[in-house]
Amino acid sequence: MSPATGGRAARRSAVLPHAPAPGSLPTPRPTRTPAAILPTGGAPPGELSLGYLATHRPEAMLAKANESAVKFTAGAVAGAMGKTATAPFDRLKLLMQVKGGLEGGAIGEAAARGSLLQSFVAIGRQEGLLGYWRGNAAQVVRVLPYSACQLVSYDAFKALLTDQETGELTVQRKLLAGAFAGMFSTVATYPLDTLRLRMAVDPAAVTFGGAVRGILRDGGAPAFYRGVGTALCGIAPYMALELGAFDSLPQQVPAFARGFAAALIATSVCYPLDTVRRQMQMARAGTSAGAVLRAALASEGYRGLYRGFLPNAVKNLPNKAIRLGVYDLVKKAVATSQDAYRDEQRRVPALN
Repeated sequence: MSPATGGRAARRSAVLPHAPAPGSLPTPRPTRTPAAILPTGGAPPGELSLGYLATHRPEAMLAKANESAVKFTAGAVAGAMGKTATAPFDRLKLLMQVKGGLEGGAIGEAAARGSLLQSFVAIGRQEGLLGYWRGNAAQVVRVLPYSACQLVSYDAFKALLTDQETGELTVQRKLLAGAFAGMFSTVATYPLDTLRLRMAVDPAAVTFGGAVRGILRDGGAPAFYRGVGTALCGIAPYMALELGAFDSLPQQVPAFARGFAAALIATSVCYPLDTVRRQMQMARAGTSAGAVLRAALASEGYRGLYRGFLPNAVKNLPNKAIRLGVYDLVKKAVATSQDAYRDEQRRVPALN
């Protein structure tokens, strides 16, 4: 073989793959893994991609979402679920509190007498099945931001009031955080609550527009905040007791049961203030809380301050149990997902 021929053979052997030895298996060619299922494919360095988590650790996927957005959405949805499920009892409670309000016919008469059963039957006969949910649209529009603001701000106030050195949050500070959360969410959404009440007790206010016009006619723009001072006086102790009790009750107790018990404690103590607030919302402009309270006591005594308490309890306790229970479950799901995410980060060698 000539030198030229030998050189060409050597170059071909350098380029072409070597043939496997007789009896040996061929070396497998490396395969390219899609970026979506690589640990960091498409994600910043040190982060796990959603595609990877979907195939390797699905329970950690929730950790990729914005925690504040998840909690805000959970608070809003939980509040809407609870309110809609118990809306018929809420309307009955409102009618009882304002003695029928502007309602006429059998509904107004039954509510003025304080007859819960007759009021319930009268609504069905006079307005049909949908009458039990009259005003619920305004309620849901209000409760979406209200519930979300309240629950998320409670977590924020707790974090603010926690001792930075010991990490301890005393019962007193839990109560304070609950009071702040209640006042913040009330001021932010009070006009929607006034609209909801108007639609529930005024037959002429069957639409948002009609309710707005009626309120403006009675007292102008300030009428939307009529009774807000009383509301704050009522909501501060109420939410302090409800949220503080929910957090302080034994964590081994299911969240729904803790929510039910916490709402029972808070409702029993604070209901009279809510009755005064409702009557102020229906009173003429300039009527003080003291005047409303004196009139209620002169008319029916202390018993009058608990008008509508039974439908309120039937409505409020399961509503709060649903709201607090669902929100608590979502918070635990977020925490579990974050733990799984961190564990998966430690497990994947490529990230170490």
